[in-house]
Amino acid sequence: MASTTTTSTSQNETASLQSTQCHLLKLPAELRLEIYELVLANLDIGYSLQREYPSILQVCKLLRHEAVAIFNKRLSAALARYKAQVEIARAERHRSEKKYNEQRERLMGVPSLETLLDAINACDVFSAILDDYTGVRRVVQRERTKLRLEGFRV
Repeated sequence: MASTTTTSTSQNETASLQSTQCHLLKLPAELRLEIYELVLANLDIGYSLQREYPSILQVCKLLRHEAVAIFNKRLSAALARYKAQVEIARAERHRSEKKYNEQRERLMGVPSLETLLDAINACDVFSAILDDYTGVRRVVQRERTKLRLEGFRV
């Protein structure tokens, strides 16, 4: 009776394992790539990447190998997005400084408080965005270095 119980327990465990196995690798590669696109679509590249590395890249070597190109594309997109924000902030800072200087010259050295605060705020915003961009650039460089060390061409 004990051997029957052991056999049925073992069969139940095997059946349970089979029902919980991942069938992702049985899907065609094209479909898996679409899944990786969706999984990595909202990936927050930046300071949060240091805390939460994408799980899909840690499942197994095959999934990592397939998903790395999409991950690299997300890294590039994030870098471009932050760089665009820096350029917008830089233009705004330049506009504010120009307005401040024009008013200062016109009013013989006494610009309005609003213009002064606008110029200061534009400089502060630019500095904050530039800091974010610098942080993201470091994260992207670090992640790409890791991938290159693993043999990926990114």
